[in-house]
Amino acid sequence: MKNKVLIGVVIALALAVGILAWIQAGRVARLEANGKRMRTELRAMGYNIGPSETPIIPIVIGDQFKTLKAWKVFFDEGIYANVALPPAVTPEFSCLRTSYMATHTDAQLDRVLDVFDKVKHQIHIGE
Repeated sequence: MKNKVLIGVVIALALAVGILAWIQAGRVARLEANGKRMRTELRAMGYNIGPSETPIIPIVIGDQFKTLKAWKVFFDEGIYANVALPPAVTPEFSCLRTSYMATHTDAQLDRVLDVFDKVKHQIHIGE
């Protein structure tokens, strides 16, 4: 009897691991796709994201005051981004650090991109 129960537990665990691996593979692909989309769109808007190849994307603004203004617009729009200012970075690398996840939807990414477009024109970044 013990062997039958043990075999059942092993089979259940194997199935669970297989299901989790399948789910994880989908999440990794989605994470990579979200990161690539955001890097592509942000570069197309003229943002300096450096050589970023991950879903953690720095938006180098350079001017400390413009960086804080941009952060405030995002905050007021309900979107959180980390702000990096001196002494954490040199003044010319003042930036926002944005992070994207596999669970972000296309609609959420669209909204973030809309706010980036608003910030670009409102604060005159890159001009």
